[in-house]
Amino acid sequence: MDLNEIKIDDWEFIKWFARPALVEKNRGNVSLYIGQSYDSNYFDLVSEGWSHDHCLSCFKRLSDYKDKETDEYGYFYQGEWICESCFIKIK
Repeated sequence: MDLNEIKIDDWEFIKWFARPALVEKNRGNVSLYIGQSYDSNYFDLVSEGWSHDHCLSCFKRLSDYKDKETDEYGYFYQGEWICESCFIKIK
């Protein structure tokens, strides 16, 4: 996604949330599950297995840290995230 082509009105400011992931049984590699087909002999579908995302602009990690008092928020659109500080700069 090209940051120069972002339509500000399309993005929603929300709390980060875990998403489904495919976890490879042998190696433990994790891939975001977006509805693609997979072989259950080799992968497990984990409902909240996607543990974090990164800001499209600065690559800051967005996640829900259980040991923090504050929740992580950002702007979300079509499966992508932009952290709040980068989104303000883009506006």
